[in-house]
Amino acid sequence: MGWLLAVLVLALVAAILPAQRRAYVLQYLFFCRFAVTVGALLVVLPLLALGPGKSFLGNLLALDGAGVAVVGGFATLAALALMFTVDLLLAAVPNRFKLPFFRGDATETGLLGWLYRLARGASPRLARLRTAVFFLLFAVPLVVTAALRSGDVRMLVPAAAGAAAAFLLRWIATVIARTYVRPRTEPPFRRLAERYQESVATGAGTPGHGRFLQGYVESAAIGLQHVRALGLLGLVGALYLSGYWLLRPGAFPAVAGVVPPLALVLLLLVILCWLFSGLAFFFDLYRVPLLLIATAGSFAMYQYSSSDHYYRTVPAAGAPSDASPGRLFEEWNRRHPANRFPVMIVVTASGGGIVAARWTAQVLTGLEHDSALGSRFGDALTFVSSVSGGGVGAMYFVARYADGNPPPQAELEGILRAAGTSSLEATAWGLLYPDLWRAVLPWLVRDLTLDRGWALEQSWSRQLARPATLRQWRQDVAAARRPAQTFNATVTETGERFLVTPLGGAAAPVVEGPRSFLELYPDRDLSVVTAARLSAAFPFVTPIGRPAAGSVPDNIAYHVADGGYYDNFGVMSAIEFLRAVLPAYVRPDPVSGVRRTRVVLLQIRLAPGERPAAATGSGWLYAAIGPAVTMLNVRQAAQRARNELELSLLREAWEKQGVAIESIEFELPAGGPTSWRLSAAELAAINAAWDASPARDSRARLKLLLEPVHAR
Repeated sequence: MGWLLAVLVLALVAAILPAQRRAYVLQYLFFCRFAVTVGALLVVLPLLALGPGKSFLGNLLALDGAGVAVVGGFATLAALALMFTVDLLLAAVPNRFKLPFFRGDATETGLLGWLYRLARGASPRLARLRTAVFFLLFAVPLVVTAALRSGDVRMLVPAAAGAAAAFLLRWIATVIARTYVRPRTEPPFRRLAERYQESVATGAGTPGHGRFLQGYVESAAIGLQHVRALGLLGLVGALYLSGYWLLRPGAFPAVAGVVPPLALVLLLLVILCWLFSGLAFFFDLYRVPLLLIATAGSFAMYQYSSSDHYYRTVPAAGAPSDASPGRLFEEWNRRHPANRFPVMIVVTASGGGIVAARWTAQVLTGLEHDSALGSRFGDALTFVSSVSGGGVGAMYFVARYADGNPPPQAELEGILRAAGTSSLEATAWGLLYPDLWRAVLPWLVRDLTLDRGWALEQSWSRQLARPATLRQWRQDVAAARRPAQTFNATVTETGERFLVTPLGGAAAPVVEGPRSFLELYPDRDLSVVTAARLSAAFPFVTPIGRPAAGSVPDNIAYHVADGGYYDNFGVMSAIEFLRAVLPAYVRPDPVSGVRRTRVVLLQIRLAPGERPAAATGSGWLYAAIGPAVTMLNVRQAAQRARNELELSLLREAWEKQGVAIESIEFELPAGGPTSWRLSAAELAAINAAWDASPARDSRARLKLLLEPVHAR
């Protein structure tokens, strides 16, 4: 890939340098830089999705027939938007910057002249050819890749239908603009142009006079290219505005399910292309860097509008209950005598996006469904320490507990389905609407908790049978009617682990050290779905949030990030839970007189990938970004080493007191997306891993440990 890119760059340079002697090619490429960038993204996106960015972008292209048709339409609109942007810039740049395309006496001859006339659509035949060229270059590669990635060549049929629909809508929009909009806008535009020309004539010789509108109103008539661009602008604007209500999470699920995230990404690229191209056309005349203006403007708006990403909390209801680890074990022990339940199960569920969510749900529901285990697994499960995606899958399982009973068999399939349901559509809506507005004009976002994190919560909430809050779960945990699930997160300001958990109590903190939501904010409560979202704040996909303004004191309204920054496996919280309950665990059960000698630590995680070979021929790259690469790679390696050391020390300490900590691993082979969308092939791979021999061996070992004492 690197060599191919280098060859393409050299070929481009070799083509531009001779042309630069006849025309201002590089200067015009600069004026069209944002259109060129978006065009390059449209070309490169399929390559990234199938290559280096497959884990993050690959499933954007995994669509059904309707999704392929919608993407075909939006990709066509994106190609047309690029075409009209380039056309308008080529027409207006000479007037605004007093820089013709061709130098001196050079004429529109040869290949360069033909390409220029093609880009301008200088004749009806060239205009039609130009449309075909832009469509083939910027729409077809993406559409064909999506169609073939989603099935076979038959998927090209809905792709073609979507593209045809886009051309039809564009034609209708052009007719409307020509018939109704142009007659109403041309007279005031003509008056503005005449006044501008009079003003320029009057102020001739005055430095800078007339530059503000220079390049906008030299012509007293609205050209055909303006009409077509205006029609496309109206069409895209109508699609964008209607999408706010139609695609809003929970509003119209049937409509939202048809429009894939890739279509919204394409719509975002069109909007950014027009926005930045229009602003650059204005500010370039004054030699002001647009990116500097955009960065400074966005920073200023964030500062003066007090804009940030917030999550919702609710007032705490009822008297606080004691749900310390000791109280939880005491109640669990009373309900589960040692002769029938010889081991307590503690689960850790690692992060890893939707793959981790689905794998965690697969393991938990699979063990509960296993006839060889009966219901002993769900009854023995006491504590779940989860991180990021693993917390989402575990949440669906733990939420199905009712009256102290594990999820019934009839609900297990629903748990699996919920954990594997895509939520990328909701995230894309949040990015395209409230988060885009927040960056441009934050005052448009009146509800400051409305962002892509909120949208993600709505997607998960629809899959949750019984929504609840942490304090509602705390009541069940205090009575051992539900396992205690801790959602591990990270405090951005301090780097500390942040426990979003129902554990705790009025008298005793959960553990010494890391902060807990209910202990830090004793007057507030939190939805368990929000707790899962805070733990799963995957970088840039889900925003880092803080409690809603005014809900807690500002000095403790910390930003909360993904738990994977501190411990992507959840082992540290599990170890601390075991340290808190093992002193009582070793005592003989007062009912049966039996003393437990084993505790199960069940680790659900994604297997590490293959050890990479040493990088060769990358001296410049490692000199430039080597420290950043090292920091990224050291995170998981250091976490694994630390967790293994801590677990080893805990084992050694309690083996001396006659308690064995039995670790059982359910590892999913490496691979799969880190986003919130799974393909059919990836779902099948997860199901196959559950039926493979490593998972079967782990189930057999767990079965032996769960057998009642009298059965051994």
